[in-house]
Amino acid sequence: MIESIAERAPHLKSALHQDTWGYDRTWMVGPVRDTKEPGLDVRTWTQKYLTAMSLGPWRIQGQVRQKNLLLSQVGDAEWSTLSPSTIASLPFRLRWQTQQASDFHRNLLRSGSTLDALCEQLRRLTGDAAYHKLADMSGVKGYSKCVDFFVREALSLDCVPVDRHVRRLLACFDLSGVGRLELTELIREAGFKPRLVARVLYEQGLK
Repeated sequence: MIESIAERAPHLKSALHQDTWGYDRTWMVGPVRDTKEPGLDVRTWTQKYLTAMSLGPWRIQGQVRQKNLLLSQVGDAEWSTLSPSTIASLPFRLRWQTQQASDFHRNLLRSGSTLDALCEQLRRLTGDAAYHKLADMSGVKGYSKCVDFFVREALSLDCVPVDRHVRRLLACFDLSGVGRLELTELIREAGFKPRLVARVLYEQGLK
C-alpha cells in the first residue's frame, strides 16, 4: 500500500522517510498556506493542546483563526492553572470542543497533576496507550482525531489518525476494516515510521 501511494504521488515519497512538515506547518505558526492570517507562535504543551483542538471540520483559515483566538486567551499559562470558568469560556466553535476541554481540565485537576507533568509521563507510553489515557480524561465518546493529532505531533508517538480523507484512501486498498492500532503495526512492519506515513496518508487522502 505505502509503495503504491509513493508511485501515485512521487512528490510525497521523501515524506515517508523524513520529517518534511517542520514545526511551522505542524502548529500553524507564521505564514500559513492558503491564509493571510499568520498563526501565533506555539511554545507550551497547553498551546499545542489548544492547537490540536482547533482541527475541526473546516478549512485551514478557520483552524488558524480559532487557534489564534484560543492562544490569545491563555497566553503562556499552564493548563492546570486556568480556572474552570476560563476553560468554559474559551472561544471554541463547537460544543464538543468545549465539553472535551472542560472534562480534560476537570479530570487533570482531580488527578493532582499538571499538563506539563502528564505529557512527560505520556511520552513514555505507546501512541495507543497515550491516546486512550487522553481520550478517557477528555470524555471522548467514539474517536477524536484532535487527540490523535496531539499524540502524534506533540508527544511524537506512533499513531495514525484516521479521518474521512484517510478512510477514503484506505478503502482504495481494501483496508477499510483495518483498525488504527493494526494499521500502525502494519506500517512499522513494512519498515516505515507510522508518524510520517500518517502525514502522507492525510496528504494523499485530500486529493
